[in-house]
Amino acid sequence: MLSEWIDPSFCAGHWSPGLVQLAGGREVIGRTAQRSQTIFWEAILKADPEVLFIACYGFGVERTLQDLPILQSKAGWESLRCVRSGRVFVVDGSAYFSRPGPRLVDSLEILAHALHPSLHPLPANLTPAFVPT
Repeated sequence: MLSEWIDPSFCAGHWSPGLVQLAGGREVIGRTAQRSQTIFWEAILKADPEVLFIACYGFGVERTLQDLPILQSKAGWESLRCVRSGRVFVVDGSAYFSRPGPRLVDSLEILAHALHPSLHPLPANLTPAFVPT
């Protein structure tokens, strides 16, 4: 799952679910060519994503990490598959995910590497998705 906002939670829309698919993943809530939308926490719990990318619209990694405790305090956070397996990633939404353009290729590289690190090496000029502890 690719999330565009923490509070309230927003699922990714527009081009982002297509990037997840191209990277070898499956977006469980957001839909390509549809708007990003507010989603209830219960929908995330029900989807129980294997992987969660948090790419807050207009925020870099450091700013997104400031809001991460909001998610971590929600009932059921610890029970999510992505949390149990350590597959929650914070990425630079501002630089790579918030606007369409040439950097979407970089976004795809970051997603593909996080999903399949042994199959898809990250180009040297990119920073990998951050795994918060």
